[in-house]
Amino acid sequence: MISEEELRRRYPEIPWDLPVPIHVPLSRVPSYFVCRYCIAMYGLKAQALIAEEVAYASRRRNDVLVHIGEEHTS
Repeated sequence: MISEEELRRRYPEIPWDLPVPIHVPLSRVPSYFVCRYCIAMYGLKAQALIAEEVAYASRRRNDVLVHIGEEHTS
């Protein structure tokens, strides 16, 4: 598995500490925000997102910012 430091080194143009907004096609739910580190490391399945089975995704941007601050320290 690639480390957070390696992600930052390889892709410095990506704002790693900001959540990425995700819209699930064919869904009536609002957009989600997802941790970029977790997407890079674990991937993301739309069904898991809709079912809210992934801890690194939320409908609230601030929740993901808290996750990043607690789980992914620079």
